[in-house]
Amino acid sequence: SPEKINKIYMFASPKSGNDEFVKQYNKMLENKTYRLANTKDIVTQVPPNLEHVGNNKYTFTFSKKGYTETNYHDLYTGYVNNFDLINK
Repeated sequence: SPEKINKIYMFASPKSGNDEFVKQYNKMLENKTYRLANTKDIVTQVPPNLEHVGNNKYTFTFSKKGYTETNYHDLYTGYVNNFDLINK
């Protein structure tokens, strides 16, 4: 029941549903769903025929912040910092 859900956090999740599923999910839970993802992570881009639920407000690409290819998966600079933003 959507009323009983406070928040949903997804970390680096793959795509979860077709257009109709995403539409119905977002109608009920988009404002409670937080998706944290490095857009360079291949897991977040598959399967190619599906879409993500929730919003993309907390997705990030480390290279845009001056990080190199060798450190853009750093847990603290990406996920922890973005998680902190959600909980303010």
